[in-house]
Amino acid sequence: MTTQVLHGPVYAEVPAPVFTPGPQGTHITVRGLTKHFAGWPLYENFDLNIPKHKIVSVFGPTAAANRR
Repeated sequence: MTTQVLHGPVYAEVPAPVFTPGPQGTHITVRGLTKHFAGWPLYENFDLNIPKHKIVSVFGPTAAANRR
């Protein structure tokens, strides 16, 4: 008995992306982000640079601190 693979895996040859750093002082860099929802593009090739010291997190008191 012979076994044949009718539809084997297909692998795309995608070149490795070239890293491009953001401007001096950038803390977070996003390049080429694409998002689709239900087949419709929400955004394509989105780039974002967030400078250092521009993201601030504010944490409220913990549950233990509220019990005091």
